Amino acid sequence: MASTTVFNVSGVKMLYAQVDGTKPKPTTIRVLLPHEILESLADHPGVFSSLMLGNTDSGSRLKFWNHVRRLKPWASHPALDENNGVPLQDLIPLTLHGDGAEMYTDDEVFVWSIASAFGGTGMITDVLLYKFPFALIPERFMRSDAAPCHD
Repeated sequence: MASTTVFNVSGVKMLYAQVDGTKPKPTTIRVLLPHEILESLADHPGVFSSLMLGNTDSGSRLKFWNHVRRLKPWASHPALDENNGVPLQDLIPLTLHGDGAEMYTDDEVFVWSIASAFGGTGMITDVLLYKFPFALIPERFMRSDAAPCHD
């Protein structure tokens, strides 16, 4: 399902590809902003270390980033520049994931989530504990012009 995302103050506007033969339509949805998730986790250092750093030490994280910045797509990325003021071992590689999930029979919800690439390497390996949903969009909202999109 292809989508175009435009951020605005009230949430996210997404244009969805065809679903069940209907025309694409822009839909405003409410989201939990990823930086708010990270800020909340940062208030709990032990939880943050396990879920976002996978309990890795700074040397392992530095080794990871030194490897990544040798890869062509990332070689000139400004976040990996040693002069950007942020030590490489303090950077957290975030992953974005979008997928459909059937909550009830014939009622699918499209879920967007973030996670740290280090997250599944620590003591907590259950994906439900280290992936954080930030937007859930019922498929029926993508199909129907009458569906309430942000009540």
